[in-house]
Amino acid sequence: MHRRSRDASLTGWLVLLLALGPTVAQGQVDVSQWPKVQLEVFVTGAKDGDEITGLDESAVAVREDGKPQTVEALQTASEPQSLCMLIDISGSMYSRMSDVRAAANHLLNTLPARDQICLAAFGWHLEIRRHFTEDRTKIATSIQALNAEGGTSLRDALVGLEDFMRGAAKHRLRAIVVLTDGAENASNADEQQMRRAMETAGSPVVHIVRVPPPQGGTTYRSEEASEKATVRRIAAISGGLSYFPRDAAEMNASLDDLNRSMKSAYLLTYSTGQQLRDGRERALEIKLDKAHGGPKSVIWAPERFYAPLE
Repeated sequence: MHRRSRDASLTGWLVLLLALGPTVAQGQVDVSQWPKVQLEVFVTGAKDGDEITGLDESAVAVREDGKPQTVEALQTASEPQSLCMLIDISGSMYSRMSDVRAAANHLLNTLPARDQICLAAFGWHLEIRRHFTEDRTKIATSIQALNAEGGTSLRDALVGLEDFMRGAAKHRLRAIVVLTDGAENASNADEQQMRRAMETAGSPVVHIVRVPPPQGGTTYRSEEASEKATVRRIAAISGGLSYFPRDAAEMNASLDDLNRSMKSAYLLTYSTGQQLRDGRERALEIKLDKAHGGPKSVIWAPERFYAPLE
């Protein structure tokens, strides 16, 4: 069965999206009203498809650099989002492209009508195949034109797409959904550069679905383990969800589960006790209380954000 990534360091944590504030498209952490910090939060059930509803500020505890913070609000977020589908078209995806195109169309057909969508692809380089639009027909046409060749520059593609979205996305909420096998062999950007791009104000959360090999295809355990580790690590940096379906049907189910999670988001607001505008990196720890945590829910969070700078 398809499952979300559940590394021990992430289980029981919240998904946070960087934000720029109420008048500008949001990314992972909104510090525009500093010392107030606002985050979009995903709270998912322990089983795929479970929905966690009716939570308020009393259900969460926030620590910043290990120190408790004052939670002011936790409310349902019901807004459209700017979402880019990022498709791996490297040579290693050649035998999987039929399933990838079908999965991308499946996601496209199930996203809310108010969402604006863009399509990007990467092999050796990032390519913006279709700029943001609400016209699903244009996106579908571009999906069908995808073909695989070349190396895999996943980190470079994420850095470039995040930069593109900071300037082009119109909605406060932003996400990238990556369809990839998880292989990485051609990027110039290292993990630190990718991390910094993900933590920059206005960046989207990154969700990744690892595309399974075609039925009957050859797989090697060491390569598969390395690819899965890459997927988990990248998703963890931004607090995104990662999925590991075993076949095309489970890949669609994974995308359905992701879509439900994105639709059932919360906005969390807290006041930081560390009010200096020093541009310093801040570590985040956000948990549900015992009544809402444990086996009843799975919560995801990025690892840090940057304070504003004068």
